[in-house]
Amino acid sequence: MKTWKEKIVHFAIKNRKSPLENRRRVGKSLSLLAVFLFAVFLVNFAVIIGTGKKFGVDLVKEASRVHQTTRTVPAKRGTIYDRNGTPIAEDATSYNVYAVIDKEYKSANGDILYVEETQYNKVAEVFFINTWIWKRVTSRNSSHNQISSRFPLELKGMGLPMPI
Repeated sequence: MKTWKEKIVHFAIKNRKSPLENRRRVGKSLSLLAVFLFAVFLVNFAVIIGTGKKFGVDLVKEASRVHQTTRTVPAKRGTIYDRNGTPIAEDATSYNVYAVIDKEYKSANGDILYVEETQYNKVAEVFFINTWIWKRVTSRNSSHNQISSRFPLELKGMGLPMPI
């Protein structure tokens, strides 16, 4: 009876091929492996493109979250100096404050949200105290539903810039 060692040597010698045949066999095997891997990746990409999901993750939503963001970037403006180096214009935060006087401006419940005529002087005083603006509310122009002032007015209210 042959020993294990003899069996292995006999098997190796019996199936021995020439170097050229070995190269061809390895080349064919590697080519088949490459075609199989390409097919696996192709099917994987087709599934991702067709469904937009992989492993339960919505890839379309994640991609839009990563690539589409909205961000407000405040503009930084420089200081303007006169010829002596004194700043004549600087950056300042500003807000628009409105006193709505349109009588149609009401809440869903019908509550009054506009400034009534009896409150005009009080509103002008609040603007004056809080925005350092001269009190110049002089008359009411009923045809345009506006308060006259030295500032430009909108049809539905009085807008005043308020630097902080």
